[in-house]
Amino acid sequence: MNKCFKERLSELIIKYDPINNRNLCPNRPNKKNTRDYRLPIPGTTIHKEYKGQAYIILVLKDNFEYKQRRYKSLSAIAKRITGSHWNGYGFFGLEKR
Repeated sequence: MNKCFKERLSELIIKYDPINNRNLCPNRPNKKNTRDYRLPIPGTTIHKEYKGQAYIILVLKDNFEYKQRRYKSLSAIAKRITGSHWNGYGFFGLEKR
């Protein structure tokens, strides 16, 4: 990739990525937006390595998919992986930025 393309791509990511642009994903949800601002947009995959094994979670609009099964929370998936209760945002590295 040439330098100009990389710079433009970086600008677009900063402008339109809700994780990096707080204007797209406000800190406090309002009545219209009840989705947690820490979550990536639907369709994103979350990759986590735990005890030498790789895990891939698919972010959906209202839930998550792990091993072809749907879960309502990241905490439920973290518990399934580890066997003990975890804060899902913390386990998957999505805590407040």
